Amino acid sequence: MNNQQQQTGKAEKVASKLINKLALTELELANREVDIDELNEKIQQLTQANQQLSAENQQLKSNQETKTEE
Repeated sequence: MNNQQQQTGKAEKVASKLINKLALTELELANREVDIDELNEKIQQLTQANQQLSAENQQLKSNQETKTEE
């Protein structure tokens, strides 16, 4: 194997490693995006549940005040 072939082989190995790193990075980013989407969905669900509980709590307080006044 001559020097040029060795250099080409080394360059191909480096390129292969870089491609693999890039692919791994892209997968990690995709996973993070999925995690963020799932977390945003859960936040939205919890916010809605919190609003509902707040409304129910306000209604209970109002009912209690009405009973106290009677």
